Amino acid sequence: MKGNEIFFVIVIVFTIFSCDKTTYKNASLLVEDNCIVVGNLSIEKNTNDVWELINNDEHLYYYPNFEEAKNTKAILDYYQATQVCICGDGSYTNSDGEEIRINNIMQYQLTEDYTGIGNNEMNSYQNPVEDCLPFNPEKLVARKSLDGQWYLIERPGHSMFAFGKNEDACKKALSVIKKYDFNQSCFVGRANASFNYLKRYREDIDTLRSLN
Repeated sequence: MKGNEIFFVIVIVFTIFSCDKTTYKNASLLVEDNCIVVGNLSIEKNTNDVWELINNDEHLYYYPNFEEAKNTKAILDYYQATQVCICGDGSYTNSDGEEIRINNIMQYQLTEDYTGIGNNEMNSYQNPVEDCLPFNPEKLVARKSLDGQWYLIERPGHSMFAFGKNEDACKKALSVIKKYDFNQSCFVGRANASFNYLKRYREDIDTLRSLN
C-alpha cells in the first residue's frame, strides 16, 4: 500500500470515530433552553396515593415519598429558581411514584437573571437537604458507546448522564454545562434519584464566606 493510501485510510478511520464524541472544548455555547417557568409550588398526594410537586396547579414531578418532594421544593425555593429545564425526554420517577434506574435525562435550573443556580450562594455541602458531588467540566465528553447509546462521561468508567440514542440531547447537555459553568451534580434520593439538578461552585465566593 502506498504512503498516500495509508494516510487516506487513517483519515477515514479518524473521521468515523471523531464523529462519535464531542469534548468540552468543542462544545457549542449556543444553546436553546427547554424550560418551564416556576410559579407557585405545592406538594400534593394524588388519587393514586403518589406524591407530586405541583407548579401553578399543574403537575411538575412525581415522588416515591413526601420527604423527597419536600426536599426538592426546599431546594428550588432556596435558590429562587425561576425555570426548570431539561435535556432529553425521560423522567426520574414515573406516575406510580417508582424511581427509574436509567432515565435518559439531565435537569438544570435557572434563576431570575438567567444564570444557573449556585452563582451567588455559598457552597452547600453543609446543608443537610442537599447531596452534591463535584465534577471537572473540562474533562466531560459526550460519547456514543459500542451499542449506540449516548453518555456524558467525566472519565472512563464514570458516566454522569445517559441519553439513550438521543445524540442531540447528550451534546446539548454538555453545552449547557459549559454555558452555565456547572461543576456540581446534586441529587434528591439515593441510590436512584427522584430529582437531579446542577450547581455552580464559585471558589471566589464560597471559600471567602466559609472563612467568615
